[in-house]
Amino acid sequence: MQHRMLDRFEYAMSGQVYRIEGNEVGSESGQVTVFASYGGLLMRLRGEPLLMQGFKDDSTLYLMVKKLHEP
Repeated sequence: MQHRMLDRFEYAMSGQVYRIEGNEVGSESGQVTVFASYGGLLMRLRGEPLLMQGFKDDSTLYLMVKKLHEP
């Protein structure tokens, strides 16, 4: 039986990138900040430009949450 990726997670939702800051040449912080909205639940991601280059305005993001079991 083939397992869907979503079957491995407790919760999943889709969101959309609505703003990206820090891409400008000569940006002071040297960091890129990506803002996404999941139906009103807002998320801010900040990181090095090389690691954040895959994010584009108006692109769709998926947030998947997995329950961790304590040892």
